[in-house]
Amino acid sequence: MKRPFESTQTDYAAAPGRSETTPWLQHTRWAELFRNRSIEIIAATAKLPASQWSRKYLLGQWQGLDFWSSAETEARLQVILRGLDLMFNRTRATLDRTPYISRCWLNTYTKDAFWPHGFRVIPSFKKYLAIWKRFICFVFRVLQYPPRQHQEVYNLRLESNEVKMIQHILYLVGQLQLGEDGNVSDSQGDQHLGFQDPNQSYPSCIG
Repeated sequence: MKRPFESTQTDYAAAPGRSETTPWLQHTRWAELFRNRSIEIIAATAKLPASQWSRKYLLGQWQGLDFWSSAETEARLQVILRGLDLMFNRTRATLDRTPYISRCWLNTYTKDAFWPHGFRVIPSFKKYLAIWKRFICFVFRVLQYPPRQHQEVYNLRLESNEVKMIQHILYLVGQLQLGEDGNVSDSQGDQHLGFQDPNQSYPSCIG
């Protein structure tokens, strides 16, 4: 059975019986969440960016028009995912250097004696990390569109504090990109980083 994010063609509305009867889909309620929405776009939005992507990425079609992720968003995702790999590589290296007894204490819930099983990386770590990366790609790609399309295309509601947190991450990524390129002046500011006043119109990613 394919997971919903692995499918690029399935239309849940067209096949309600098959899509809604599996225990996994009943538990996640994805058939209900994404009903009458483009599974092609949703699946493409959760895809990891290829390392060579430096241009806009076609997610699919919405209301007869091409639906794009901008080149800026794809470049930022590459930076974010590289940072995520770096963070976990450092934590794993720290864990490898941590003495066994200390790792046992980290894995212990009592104060008088440690549990003789050291804290370790679980075998499914890479799979969990890959899923989180895809989720990060999904959320950051969705954010580039107006709030109305968050609901219409993805049925996703982001709270204001969540949007602010994501925008702060994008700001930091933009600063890293400025440091790498050295050819974008500070005077360009938020326009280069992709932030806009809520009352201004959004750049078109459709067409």
